[in-house]
Amino acid sequence: MNSKRDEAGRFLLATVVEKLGSQLRVHYEGWSSKWDVTSDYTKEINRFASARSISSRPAHRLQHLNNDDWVDIFLHKSSQWVTAQIKRKDQGSGQVQVSYELDQRTLLVWMHLDDVSNVVDARSKTDPSQVQSMYDYSHLSGLDANSNVGLDTGLNARSGVSPIQMQATTQPKLQDKTAHLLMDGKTVQVKMKELTLSELQDLIYEHVLKDKTWNDQMMLQIRDSQNNVVQTDKSVINAIGSGLSRFTLDWVSYG
Repeated sequence: MNSKRDEAGRFLLATVVEKLGSQLRVHYEGWSSKWDVTSDYTKEINRFASARSISSRPAHRLQHLNNDDWVDIFLHKSSQWVTAQIKRKDQGSGQVQVSYELDQRTLLVWMHLDDVSNVVDARSKTDPSQVQSMYDYSHLSGLDANSNVGLDTGLNARSGVSPIQMQATTQPKLQDKTAHLLMDGKTVQVKMKELTLSELQDLIYEHVLKDKTWNDQMMLQIRDSQNNVVQTDKSVINAIGSGLSRFTLDWVSYG
């Protein structure tokens, strides 16, 4: 990537436009096709994420941090923690661009504040031997052309930043509930067992993206086991609706 774009390492929504074996040609949504990239997901698994799981995910930790504040980040290749300074905050997610010194060079990289394995409060470094990662690309092998994914913009695959491990949010579990996605008179029932609101949002994306005929109006109802709609406060509505940039969320119920 051209460093003048100042985007290296940030996760953006992208679409698989071609697949040949484990080689994927990917297009970043909203970018010119000249920035399309080809990547082997078996060799660069840490560049991929579920669509919007990082690019639209707000921060649930370290929310007090602003530009010029300091954090510690973990560099996987050198197995060391370094101190970094926040330079930019992404408007659509909890990603931040940080600057750090390594081998007498000043480097930039994007991180997500929920990435508990790689980002911690400044001067609170943990034992690098405790940082573990497991590569699992089984969900990527099923991707086809026109599939949506989250893909970083290049530098993370080469910078030594370890694969992202997101903090589990403190959102309440949704037990024995059914989510009804209503669009154009169609209903998709999503049976839920021990789901968080973030996981519910991922399910919404999954079902909406599968049906290309649905339009831009969306209404979601969540009912209890007796099929009663239970209203909730605005914070839960915002939690489910955050990041749904493709749709107008009419209203949400949660039980």
